[in-house]
Amino acid sequence: MAREPIPELLDFLRVYDLSVAQTAIELREFVLSLFPDANELIYDSYNAVAIAYSISDKQKDAFCHIPVYEGHVNLGFNRGTELKDQKRLLHGTGKAIRHFTIKSFNELPTNYMTQLLNEAYGLALQSFSDKSQTIKGISIVKSSSANKKRPSNI
Repeated sequence: MAREPIPELLDFLRVYDLSVAQTAIELREFVLSLFPDANELIYDSYNAVAIAYSISDKQKDAFCHIPVYEGHVNLGFNRGTELKDQKRLLHGTGKAIRHFTIKSFNELPTNYMTQLLNEAYGLALQSFSDKSQTIKGISIVKSSSANKKRPSNI
């Protein structure tokens, strides 16, 4: 395992079906195996648990993210519209973000996603403006919403 998940993340994922939580953890391990020094920004939000991977401690510097929903997990790319998605596997209609949806880690085309992740990381480095902010390889809970539309342990 690239980096042990912090207890808060495991706590946030506990409310999900075991297969969904396991897929999120496996996807997390995949991203961190490629980018072990990335900062992990964790959000326990209204409709999902989201984990962003950033070259700083700021969301704006994130290159990918893993939102966990009730029945699936996405691998999202913050600047997905700029990626060379030659196989057209990424989905989304927004101005920037694109994602790949999986229900089981075995569905992930790892070689292709590795290419996209490397490209996304490169784009994040190109636009990184605050050079005093270094990659630290830490996990940070950025927010936890009291109200939740997603599964909840309350």
